[in-house]
Amino acid sequence: MDGIIWKGSPNHYTGRQGYGVTHITLHIMVGYLAGTDATFANSDSQASAHYGIGSTGEIHQYVSERDGSYSDANYMSNCSTISIEHEGGMSDGAVCTQACIDASARLCADIARRYGWKKLWHDGLKGNVWLHREIPGTDHAACRISRSSTRQTTYWKDKKWH
Repeated sequence: MDGIIWKGSPNHYTGRQGYGVTHITLHIMVGYLAGTDATFANSDSQASAHYGIGSTGEIHQYVSERDGSYSDANYMSNCSTISIEHEGGMSDGAVCTQACIDASARLCADIARRYGWKKLWHDGLKGNVWLHREIPGTDHAACRISRSSTRQTTYWKDKKWH
């Protein structure tokens, strides 16, 4: 997909530890793209995702899809997902905009095509689009993606992005 800006992060597995890519995990930054860039660039944070999307629809890439990210607080999921952070999650600041959702839908559709998936679907951990809060590992208290991710998955289905 054109227009993705490589940022890079030192926080990732080398390779996927024998796992293949089976799903996309949607996250919310609880902040802004610039802050996520800084967090993922810091090796002390031990956090990363494959992609981050800002309020304008700008997409940054932090980890190669050949590698597992430190994103889901679950080793197996980290090694089998492509993780996408979305700007937003702050009621009095950063919000997940329509431009962010449009860019996310395009990116997810591109990932689905490249991995040979016939469609994108969310059905808890049974589908190929997972919400971070659904993954076993921690309570994911800071990842309040429920409302915007539901809006996103409905939008993808309605727009036939797959």
